[in-house]
Amino acid sequence: MYRALDHGIAKNACANLASTKRFPKSVEDFANGFVQLHAKRQGADYDPTQRFYKRAVLKDIANAMLVIAAFQKESARHRRSLVAHALFRQRN
Repeated sequence: MYRALDHGIAKNACANLASTKRFPKSVEDFANGFVQLHAKRQGADYDPTQRFYKRAVLKDIANAMLVIAAFQKESARHRRSLVAHALFRQRN
């Protein structure tokens, strides 16, 4: 499973999951947080004009820690479901 996560697929899955409202709020918050931090990471990696400020980064880290802590309190069923949703492509 090492490096199995494709961040683009995971971001899209999390963006779609957040709009379905079929998971508990803490799982939706985790999905939303992943999407938001993915966008910031993309900016950091590919936009040389983007600036980051310590206060904002520390706030992002604190928010991520809160979202992760809430996610970890969810049932294993919901956490596994999100992982499966993020790892595997949806096929129609």
